[in-house]
Amino acid sequence: MSEALSPNNPTNEIALEEKSQRNWAMCSHLGFFLAFLGMTYGGFCVALLIYTFKKDTLFVQKHAKAALNYQITQIIIWSLTGIFMLLTHYKQLMNIDASDMGYEPNFFGFSHLMAGAFVLEVLFLFFAIDSLRNGLRASNGLDPDYKFYFYRFVK
Repeated sequence: MSEALSPNNPTNEIALEEKSQRNWAMCSHLGFFLAFLGMTYGGFCVALLIYTFKKDTLFVQKHAKAALNYQITQIIIWSLTGIFMLLTHYKQLMNIDASDMGYEPNFFGFSHLMAGAFVLEVLFLFFAIDSLRNGLRASNGLDPDYKFYFYRFVK
């Protein structure tokens, strides 16, 4: 067995520890994709758990903190968009005359739901690309670089 592949080689242990830290940091960003499995707050939970249990390493702590702030921002934006969609649709439903038994979608009614759904899908795509990009940055040992933060909740 060669010296480089020996499990007793200290350089090999350092490389494995660094790779483990990079994997944990990457998982904190890629937890976002649990939303595809129907776990809406899965990314938040993954980032929170990694931040809680792996904060002893600075690299993982930095990435988990960034992912956690980004997940909180996503939850706020999605909630506000959903509330806006429901309120505008509810307002339109309350303005329908009793004599008008039909419901025609117009700009202030059903189309607000469709526009809101479109906005949600665009936001989801934006968040997915940014989470994937930062997961790859963590895998390569680079610092997190999210393009949009609402506020740094976890400092």
